[in-house]
This record gives sequence, C-alpha cells and structure tokens, in this order.
Amino acid sequence: MQMTDNRTTALGTALAVDTNGTPIATAGVFDELSIQLVYTDGTPAVKTAVTGTLDLSTVTCPAVAGAADRDYIIYKDTAGLSWAVYLDKTGTSVAPTGALYTAIPAARKAKADVSGVSTNIQVAAAVRGAFVALTSFTGVCTAAAVGDGTITFTSVTRAPCAVMVPKNLDDSTAGSITVLHSVTGVVSTVNVTDNTIAIASHGLSVGLKIALTINSGTLPAGTTATNYYIIPVTASTVSFATSVANAIAGTAVDITDQGDATKIMSLTPAALGTGTLKLQGSNDGTNYDDLASMVTAAITAGGNKLLKLASTCHKWTRVVYTAGTGALTASYVVCGRRS
Repeated sequence: MQMTDNRTTALGTALAVDTNGTPIATAGVFDELSIQLVYTDGTPAVKTAVTGTLDLSTVTCPAVAGAADRDYIIYKDTAGLSWAVYLDKTGTSVAPTGALYTAIPAARKAKADVSGVSTNIQVAAAVRGAFVALTSFTGVCTAAAVGDGTITFTSVTRAPCAVMVPKNLDDSTAGSITVLHSVTGVVSTVNVTDNTIAIASHGLSVGLKIALTINSGTLPAGTTATNYYIIPVTASTVSFATSVANAIAGTAVDITDQGDATKIMSLTPAALGTGTLKLQGSNDGTNYDDLASMVTAAITAGGNKLLKLASTCHKWTRVVYTAGTGALTASYVVCGRRS
C-alpha cells in the first residue's frame, strides 16, 4: 500500500452559508480515501452599537418693524463649515461687515429680502428660503418654517453642530434674531441613508443569525427586537436582513430613524447549532450528490470526525458545510492511498 496524498485544507472561517470545499480528484488517484474534519465554534461575541439623535436649533425671527437691517445668523455643521443669511430691510442693503460673516465663502451666504413683508412669519419664511438655496446646505441640514415666526434647523448628520450664531451687521451685538439650541446631536453608529450600523472590525459573516435588542427605549424605526441575518457591507459596517436568502441577496432592512438617543443596541449571534459537514461526490465536477453516511451530526460545539471511503469510483469528492446557526471554523485533512 502506498500513501499518495496527505494535506490539510482550510474550508473557511466563520462560515454562515452553504460553503463548498475545493474538489479533490479521486478516481484514478485513490483506491481508498479518508478525510478528517476538524472544526471549532467560530461564533463571534456580542457586538454593540449606539443610537444617536439629530442636532436641533430653533431660530426665532422678529417682525420687520423689530428687526435691524443687516442682522444675520450663521449655521455651522458638524464638519465646521458655515452658512449665513442676513436681513435686507430695504431691498438694496449691502452685506454685513462683521468678521464672522466676511470669513464665509460667497457661495454659502446670502440675503433674505424682507423689504416687501412685515410679519415675523413672513420674515422666517424669507430667511428659511435663503438658507435652503445656499450651496450644499440641504445636504447637511433641513430648515422648516413652523408658521409662528420660528425656523427649526435639523442636522442631517448625527453629531453635535456648533451653536448657531446671531449677530448684528458689525458683530458688536447679537442682533434681533434669537436662537435656542434645542437638542445637541449625538454621534451615532446608525446610518439611515445606507441602512447600515457601524461596528469596527465586526468580523460578522453573511447570513449570521443575530438577536437585536436595546438596553432601554426604542430601536431605530424599521427594526424591532427580533432575529435578523447579517449583511457585512464593509469590514466596519453591517446591514440587517430578514432571512438568510435576503442576506445573501443583499436585501437590507430599511432603517428610517435613529430610535432613542444614546442607547446601546446589542447584536447577539445565535449559538452554534444544526449545521453539518458532509462529503459529496461527482463524476462531471459540476453536479454533486451526498455520499451515503458521510455526514456529521448537527454541530453544536468544536470537534472532529473521520470519514472513510473504501472505494472512490467517482471522479471528484468535496467537503460541504450546510449552514446552521452560529459560525464555524473548519479545515480538513485528506489522506489517500493506492494498492
């Protein structure tokens, strides 16, 4: 008897969907073959993520009679970029001379012509319109005139913005526009645009079943305290799917808000279980079928199993992991001989 092959092959790590090992040429190579499967529990630890909230400021505008010409207000986003709008009571008033205003690029500042209006509601509408027309402003903030002379400025990015600055024309006073920084934004791991959760170096694999919970309060809208299946978008972001099939297809749950601010979401992977390792055979290298009795029991912990083929009349043999819950790290050692 002569040994003809003895090698160790990694099937993969953190396997969570059906995974096929590299086919092993058998017919004409081996009369007998044994494959030792070695596997360990690769289920990752619980991962956590933080919900956030949007920065919110409320601006109260005066009626024209109570406003000073060329008073202005500055909005500064989470990256430190600034936008500004000043009140033009005459229709021809020049821009403020204050240093804070002059330092802002021209594309990010403008006037609100209030020469033809009178009420605070009309002034608020003019100021709001001037802001949303500025270059790139709507990409960082939404501004809504409430209808009572106030405007709500809500950040798009979940993080603190600088407090809005009201000034008169030369920065000597705060001017006639008032600001209340209503809610300070909180940095969040939730991205409602991409439907992703940021978790650094998460190591979660596609189709991994997790239980989503939150320590208190409300989860982001679109999610509930239930089981999901992981879509690893990048090495540091994941999305949720409602089934393994959706996870493989990349069909993510639509997340539409942040939930309660500064809460801890937990992603708890399901324990290892129900998955199996087995051998399949093929003569054409394309169509495979299970080999009788060449299968492990449902794997719930690390271990090993030696599978022996006394006759290898088929041309190709491969190891297949059929997914269950949890994640598996597996390899196999091939040993064959010819008479």
